[in-house]
Amino acid sequence: MCALAVLELMTGYIKIPLSSIINVNSPVDIIIFEIRLPRLLLALSAGIALSVSGATFQTIFRNPLVSPYLLGVASGSAFGAALGFALSLSYSGVAGLAFGFGLSAVLTAYSIAHIRGDASPIILLLSGIIVSAFFSAITSFIEFIVPKDKLPSIVFWTMGGFTFASREKVAISFPVVILCSIFIYLVRWRLNVIALGDEQAQSLGINVKRLRAILILISTLIVSVVIAFVGTIGWVGLIVPHLARLIIGQDHRYLLPASIFLGASFMLGADIIARTALGMEIPVGIITSLAGAPFFIYLLLKKERRTVWN
Repeated sequence: MCALAVLELMTGYIKIPLSSIINVNSPVDIIIFEIRLPRLLLALSAGIALSVSGATFQTIFRNPLVSPYLLGVASGSAFGAALGFALSLSYSGVAGLAFGFGLSAVLTAYSIAHIRGDASPIILLLSGIIVSAFFSAITSFIEFIVPKDKLPSIVFWTMGGFTFASREKVAISFPVVILCSIFIYLVRWRLNVIALGDEQAQSLGINVKRLRAILILISTLIVSVVIAFVGTIGWVGLIVPHLARLIIGQDHRYLLPASIFLGASFMLGADIIARTALGMEIPVGIITSLAGAPFFIYLLLKKERRTVWN
């Protein structure tokens, strides 16, 4: 990851030699500290947030194909951003709406699932799908009626990227991601127990429903605060936890740190490719989707082979 971080600082429209990065008094220090370092930290925040939340969601729902976006945070944030661009708000206003509607989408899905009392994880996931479909529909409606000069901004935001990284965005997102990730790691043994089933967890004195609600809120918080600044970057929260499990195993004492390391490394690598592959910058979300779709097919085939042999 350290090598990828150095490449992140060196690559771009202006190539910066390693000696200039080491020498803080170099002529290009403004480019490094004002542009590329905030981009580096924002990419790290996104990679950590998506991978940690993905590992958490997959555990509390006991479903390896669950991603952080399944409860509607991505579609809600996309609607908030589209509404902000349609109203010609500043980028901070767009980010605020994206964050607010991302959280509200998950809370709506959670409320729908619990209308008739305690809901199972399956009902909660189905509620998230319904909410996602609703916000996707009204986002498409906004894109249909918005003036043509504002449509490119909405489309570019939904593709995800770190083009507009700044120190202010890092100052907001990075502490939130780190603190929430530390909290999730502190309850790692509870995640190990939840993975065994609700009955086993309750027999050990764990309030599964309350813990699940808290983890959903924390995971949604770190995802929504990142999405608000970088847009929707897909597949990271799905494929990175799987890679970590293949390498480390199911124990969250090691799974969560491995997810953090792999998620940050994957995001840095994707951003480097996005900036250098075609001689022009392309949205990072395109790179992660190109990498994630084949991996998802591999998971489905692997699951199918296990079903046949078992």
